[in-house]
Amino acid sequence: MFTQKTHLSLTVGLLLVGLLLALSPATVPAGGAPSAFFAQGLITDIDEGNVTPAGKSGRFIVKERVVTGVLGGSIGGPFQFTFGSNVPLLTQSGQIHGVLLVDGYETRVAASSSLGLTPVPCLDPDGVTCIETPAGNFVPGLVINGTFTFTSGTQGHGTASAWIIPAIDPNTGHIVGVIAGALTLAGQWHQ
Repeated sequence: MFTQKTHLSLTVGLLLVGLLLALSPATVPAGGAPSAFFAQGLITDIDEGNVTPAGKSGRFIVKERVVTGVLGGSIGGPFQFTFGSNVPLLTQSGQIHGVLLVDGYETRVAASSSLGLTPVPCLDPDGVTCIETPAGNFVPGLVINGTFTFTSGTQGHGTASAWIIPAIDPNTGHIVGVIAGALTLAGQWHQ
């Protein structure tokens, strides 16, 4: 059985908890509730970067390369994606980690690249530069899929996807430019 003193202590304790809850700031993330985020655009160029052979393995360590282009949508303007990787020269497939800067925002990107079909149609399938599929004929290239997280300018995260038809140096096999490419970011952010 509660004594009058215990009942008073319990009542005062509950009042203090209620008061603290009423006076404490709301736990809504900065910028309010998350909203949908979508940006899409063209990849236009890639620099020479800092690329070195990984011994005699046929792999190359990409210490730093910069891809540029233009995005539109939830954020827009020129973008710069600085990334590193370790990929075999033959397929350019592997893990990619980098930082994307656009319109005052910074995101961390973690993705993987692999050989695949781009959405660019072609007429005469030859099995190399034009691949025949049941859905039509398409140009092969690099297909990139991963995730991104805003690290500056706002909070949020989502998926990152891209495709690139690279220009390849016939003597070295290295990517020296971008023939065509696109980048899509979709997710949630706080605005």
